[in-house]
Amino acid sequence: MTWFLTLAVLILPLLLIWQTAIGLLVRPWGIRFPLFPLPLKKLSAAIRGLSKWEYIIVEGVLGWGVGTRLLLSATDFVSSRVNPKSGLHHASGSFVVGLVFFMLGGVGWGWIMWNTRDHSPDYQGLSISPKPPD
Repeated sequence: MTWFLTLAVLILPLLLIWQTAIGLLVRPWGIRFPLFPLPLKKLSAAIRGLSKWEYIIVEGVLGWGVGTRLLLSATDFVSSRVNPKSGLHHASGSFVVGLVFFMLGGVGWGWIMWNTRDHSPDYQGLSISPKPPD
């Protein structure tokens, strides 16, 4: 129960921090993401402007893969401090292995989301992937 409460408390601040970090990480490669992910319309417009491989790397590998792994690790760390009996569930070596697997999963997630999203430039949805409702 503590783990889920910790997850609920950490998810929004970590999401905002990680989206800002992604905006900084991709700038050397010429990808112009907003440095702060709010308002969502700016972020959505930047995402719609990505090419297929940029989308897979930025939203799949960095956004989903690395972001999810960092969130799970932060949740595990904080809950181990709140409830010392639980302890950390992984060592630093397994963090790296898990990060690689999450990044590979991010490639698959990015590819699937790219193939299911609406590619029209005038689409105004706030979500990063779905087609507009029929």
